[in-house]
Amino acid sequence: MKYANATGASKSKPATASSADTATARRSQDLAEGYDAQVAARSPANDPRRLINISDAAQRDGCISPYGQFVVDLDFQNTRRDISWIERLPGKVREDIDREYSVEKAARPSKRQKAVIKERANAALKKDPEFKALGRKARRAARKKAHKEAIKAWSTKRAEKAPLEVVVPKSQKGKDKETLVTIPDSGVTRLEGRQVARHNFAAMMTGVFGTPEKVEAHFSGIGPANVPGKPWVAAAVAKDLERASAMFESRYPGHRFASTSVAFSLRNRHHQVHSAGMLGHVLGLSLDYQAYDNPHMKDAEERKLIELVTGGPSHLTFTGKKGEEMRSGTRRKLIAGLRNETAAAQGAIVNEERDPAGRALMQQLDGAYSRMMATSRGMRQSLIDYAEPGTDPIAELQEAGAEYWQRRGTIRSVRKQIRKVDSKLGSARNRSRRSLERKAKRAAGKGKAPEPVTDAMVDATESVQKLIAQKAGLKATLDKLTLDLTEIAQRILAPWINKVSSKVHRHALEAGVDMDSKWDLKHISRTYKQVRYARKKRRSINRVLSNKRNVAMFEGIAPADASRSSQMVAEEALARLNALANLTIFQSLEGKLSGDLDYVFGAKAKTVNNPSMLQLVTRGFLRDDAMEIEETPEGESEAPAKKGKDELKPVFNREFVGVMMENGFDTGAAWSTADSMHFDHVPSFSVFDRTAKYGPEGVRDKD
Repeated sequence: MKYANATGASKSKPATASSADTATARRSQDLAEGYDAQVAARSPANDPRRLINISDAAQRDGCISPYGQFVVDLDFQNTRRDISWIERLPGKVREDIDREYSVEKAARPSKRQKAVIKERANAALKKDPEFKALGRKARRAARKKAHKEAIKAWSTKRAEKAPLEVVVPKSQKGKDKETLVTIPDSGVTRLEGRQVARHNFAAMMTGVFGTPEKVEAHFSGIGPANVPGKPWVAAAVAKDLERASAMFESRYPGHRFASTSVAFSLRNRHHQVHSAGMLGHVLGLSLDYQAYDNPHMKDAEERKLIELVTGGPSHLTFTGKKGEEMRSGTRRKLIAGLRNETAAAQGAIVNEERDPAGRALMQQLDGAYSRMMATSRGMRQSLIDYAEPGTDPIAELQEAGAEYWQRRGTIRSVRKQIRKVDSKLGSARNRSRRSLERKAKRAAGKGKAPEPVTDAMVDATESVQKLIAQKAGLKATLDKLTLDLTEIAQRILAPWINKVSSKVHRHALEAGVDMDSKWDLKHISRTYKQVRYARKKRRSINRVLSNKRNVAMFEGIAPADASRSSQMVAEEALARLNALANLTIFQSLEGKLSGDLDYVFGAKAKTVNNPSMLQLVTRGFLRDDAMEIEETPEGESEAPAKKGKDELKPVFNREFVGVMMENGFDTGAAWSTADSMHFDHVPSFSVFDRTAKYGPEGVRDKD
């Protein structure tokens, strides 16, 4: 990055600038030098990207440095990128683009800051004799006015300082990050960062939609839908969502459509590389409902455990014409058809009037939802069935969880200290060993072999003994904090642990390895793909079998020869790899259930991804609100007065999911990694290339 004036010449800092301005200028110079190095390293002479001046429109938008116009590498294919249109987008969208650099957000006090501002305003009022002379109502009004004015004054002051504050963004971290200009570790001012953020957004979204005009049209249409929660979504999504809400409340009178405000959010993904499937919330095409009761089940181990304990599916299962599990593309195509029929009938349609394929999908929903709901409740019931009569294992697990959350900070601190001592212990042992070896060499004399230094001799030295004693003391403290909770968890989760242990034994026998043997699951997965590809192409896997890293995995499997075809060897190898993968997964599960308190109780009471075992048995992983109908109480001639629309409790259940599907929304509950909270607007997704990845530096094929 560089700063330049309108003519392109460098503009120096005024001589009268303050020390703060000097520091800002120095940061700007560091940023410029770092950027120049990036350009020199990656751009050949004919690279179409080149330094350009920001247009006058950007200067009007305030996206400039106090030392001159902000200049950045933003010219692609010799076309100047104009970002002035971003100022015309809705405020919520614009603020989400700026996000970490947003001046508006920085000038908005948090709840805690508001409380401090009000306390100071109250303290000032107590010293004001005019305030003391007022009556109770007048004092209340004066206090309210003083709070409002104090907050406004604070915001105005912050808005003046915020633009030049240095920010170190979190969005620059992570494996998927991508940006036109890398932000230095020392950070940038909010004005500088806002420039980068807006250009990243414009570049990435132009790749998604094709032209800046289409990007502006789409994001200008994002706004609150007229449904419970007022979620911000794209215009086409809002239309179908509003129809779904009206359809639900018409079809099920006395019940209210589920509420959410979780929809449009860039989530800093305009600084990263993602496929279209990951851009649902970014583009305002996806919504999340009741996240804590419908968590995203990403963890394969957790899904294996659920299926092992209950025997049921951890996601909605729809079947195709041949009885196989329906593919997502087929399901989404049917949902798009359902939406078109619903839109044509303006919501006034019953299942019998639908296309046979769509009708069959909706008929399957009842059974699929019931099976998944039974699985969700089955986790809780499995512990109750195993418990001794008169005991409540769920309540006991909750009490232990509450105790763990209180101790967790101390436990983490002790574990951190143990890691530090371990590090010191390793260094101390190395020093002691070298010292003992030197002494042994001197004692042996010249030309004679010294006595070997054993581990016991090293551990007997004073410095090592001291650290060993310190570590033992910390471990004793850790045991005191965790042993009672671990014992409770092991006792209550015993039915699950026993089933997992039996699986470990079974898969170890299938693989022909020891139950305690350790394997790398990622390497197994990579090798499995290699063997499966070779089998598909009818190629030999002898080279895979003879690889040094694979010898132990394939012990006992003979390579292909005249008596054994490559297909036979591949099948045998795949069976071995499958058994080893399952063994590794269940070994990990056994260890976590037996001693990982974070896995059992969770780092906090509830989460939206990979719930703890405690959350699984208390809340489940699929919500199913009852469709209660108020009846006339016995002895009364009239039914109770109807509740107003705002008094009705929003419901999330099978009926809600069904109406969403009928209006074009695919449920994440049908994914293999069930995300029951999530709904995608299928018609809007159908226009994007799902085989591509999008980022600030352009569109590329998936790897």
